[in-house]
Amino acid sequence: MKKAPAEHEVVIDTLSDEGLGGATLNDRPLWVRNALPGERVQARILKRRRGQRFADGTPIADLNPHRVGSACQYFPRCGGCNLHHLAYAEQLQRHFGQGVAAGGCRAKSLAATDRADAPGVSA
Repeated sequence: MKKAPAEHEVVIDTLSDEGLGGATLNDRPLWVRNALPGERVQARILKRRRGQRFADGTPIADLNPHRVGSACQYFPRCGGCNLHHLAYAEQLQRHFGQGVAAGGCRAKSLAATDRADAPGVSA
């Protein structure tokens, strides 16, 4: 017989590259879907693997100011879009900000070049 999933209230500290909110539970990493940094969530642990726990989250307090409602009726159940609950401008900041911090970003170098000579672009 399977155990019922455990639920814990945690505060999210980080956001992973996969869009999972990160917290610590009993000195072990806990990765929570549908959670943003600074939020207090009710985490329902679904899986344990190699000392880490993975959970679904329901925000209960201290919502992140960049949280937005998703336009997709299937979010977060589908799992195809892991950051639909984060404002688009913040998604871009995370994406390009991390790329620049990691040693450069192709989009930054493209923006700095003159694109008038690109195929299909007329001056």
